[in-house]
Amino acid sequence: MVCPKCGQLLSGHNPSMCEHCGAILSRDGKQSSLASVRQGRAPGSSGAPRTGAAFPMSRPSDDAADMTISEQRRMRYRPVHKKQENDKNPPKLHRTSGLTLNWARILLILVILMVVLLITAWILIQTTLTGQVIMARMGRNASAEALWIYGRELMDEGYVEKAIETYEQAYNQDQKIEGLYDYLKELALAYEAGGRNKEAESIFYIMCDLNPTNTYAYEKVVDLLIKQGRKAAAAEFLQKAYEKTGRIAFNTQRTELLPKTPTASLGGGKYSSAKTLELESAEGYD
Repeated sequence: MVCPKCGQLLSGHNPSMCEHCGAILSRDGKQSSLASVRQGRAPGSSGAPRTGAAFPMSRPSDDAADMTISEQRRMRYRPVHKKQENDKNPPKLHRTSGLTLNWARILLILVILMVVLLITAWILIQTTLTGQVIMARMGRNASAEALWIYGRELMDEGYVEKAIETYEQAYNQDQKIEGLYDYLKELALAYEAGGRNKEAESIFYIMCDLNPTNTYAYEKVVDLLIKQGRKAAAAEFLQKAYEKTGRIAFNTQRTELLPKTPTASLGGGKYSSAKTLELESAEGYD
């Protein structure tokens, strides 16, 4: 039996429903005369389709099922127009992610971020010690503390004269900075490393005045005086150091530096006339 709606062959002797399209068939399984004529058979027949009858292998649409064979043939061999070709082969579309970038807005955001970063960097340089040290390395105006730190870096790298110049700039910029005693110690040692003993001695004298009870600067002054052969000045300074600090070692060292009893040109006794007396020091003291 052939389904009057889709034209497909049905299994079974007298089916009541098409297993292909679901159409309801008559209970006796017979088709109407109109359906028989459209399918190429005699009116009222329900046998196999006529030889040569063209039935679609796939399920046709509802409109195609109601067409006669001649109408289906005309539709099958109808020339294809350009519009139909375009319908069959639609133009290829390029897929996009759906995200549209606004480059002007992105550029504006980047510029704003750059300005914010520059302002932040400027604030950090002006308000932090690390930023001030960077300014000192660049040769720009920096705080005294940053200059002292930068001078220490130069000393560690062996640039003695450059370090002395940086230390002097820091000292002249702020002579009341906290921890000045230790900073001056670095400057005096830099003078010594550069062979500038007179400048080093003057800085040690300043240190003695800043902290009179600290023995370090007194010891350095005495060492410099002795190296220069100025033992009398060293002995005199040791007296001051002993009085300021109370350190017995200073008094002992002073006693060792005092000259021995000088030799007189005249012997002891009474003279009835004017004589010239000359005293001679074995160590060369006046």
